[in-house]
Amino acid sequence: PSMTNIQASRLQRQEVLRMKWPLLKMCISFGLSMCTCYIALSNMDASDACPTSPVSWSTLFLGQSVVSFVCLAFMLLMFWSRFLIMNKHMIAAGLYRERGDDAAAARSTEAGMADVQRGGKIAAVVACPFLLLAMFAFSWSIIGWVVYANSPGGQIEECKQMETWWWIVFAVSILLQGTPQKKQQVGAGGATPRGVQVNPPQVHSVAAEE
Repeated sequence: PSMTNIQASRLQRQEVLRMKWPLLKMCISFGLSMCTCYIALSNMDASDACPTSPVSWSTLFLGQSVVSFVCLAFMLLMFWSRFLIMNKHMIAAGLYRERGDDAAAARSTEAGMADVQRGGKIAAVVACPFLLLAMFAFSWSIIGWVVYANSPGGQIEECKQMETWWWIVFAVSILLQGTPQKKQQVGAGGATPRGVQVNPPQVHSVAAEE
């Protein structure tokens, strides 16, 4: 049993490392959201000098940064939920089950079930508002392109400046969303322990919806 617990701890550390790239993407997305907020606040005059509709450039960037911050907060909760569900006891239960020790598997499952239930509750609470936020983010991205289409463009220098920022934010968001991520399995010999299945949450970037 002690060797199984050690192996379960090692597999749990591997699972945490497996989330390294999604978490890095979240950090970069946070930096992008901060930059978007800075663009909105530092270019108020340029935004006022560039007539467009249905919202101003500064309102567009500020709204996008706020939505991005909320999305990132929800994603952190989802990662925490996943960590609780994939706790050491549940991983050990999968290892015991692979070896045919159903009694030990049942004990480990019972020990880890409290964390699984907490993780499930967090995921359930976050899921609905996150879906609504994703729908709003998609709608906001459509508004963004309407603002871009209604902008006078090169006719006004300030409009050209705001449109350049728009393309920069859009390009960085696409790069973040499009970076490939290798799928790895958790478990002895690269296989996922039976009874323990992981579907990692994906980092959502609001600007990438555009």
